Amino acid sequence: MGKHPDVVIIGGGVIGLATAYYLLGDGASVTVVDQGQFGRESSWAGAGIISPGNPKRARSPTGRLRSFSASLFPELANELREATGIDPGYVKCGWLRVYRNERLWRRIAEKDTTSDAEDGATGHVLDRTELHSRFPALSDQIVGSVWY
Repeated sequence: MGKHPDVVIIGGGVIGLATAYYLLGDGASVTVVDQGQFGRESSWAGAGIISPGNPKRARSPTGRLRSFSASLFPELANELREATGIDPGYVKCGWLRVYRNERLWRRIAEKDTTSDAEDGATGHVLDRTELHSRFPALSDQIVGSVWY
């Protein structure tokens, strides 16, 4: 009978595989199982999006966890590139919350948007002019945004 692994991870998405990577680095024996192809369920649906955040300013446990996890990806991407010679394609680009409702947009623009994000991400208000000059392909129905 074969030796059992120290850890069995159910789910071969980004989180399962990253967990396996770190456990292997710490000397554990790991088996990863998935009902389908690795990386083709939640990770595929999420399109590789990693929400930005600031763990020190996040307002909820989920926000703190999400923002802390996001802070680990640059180092992980570099380690994987060096170890495999394959570029994992990690790009830090932020995200844009857009508004079509003028009244709602004005309320958002008047308040401190740095406290708007649950995960503590820093927000910068972009009015219609600045938004459409940076992102000309956006619909004219978009009246403003917050760039995180």
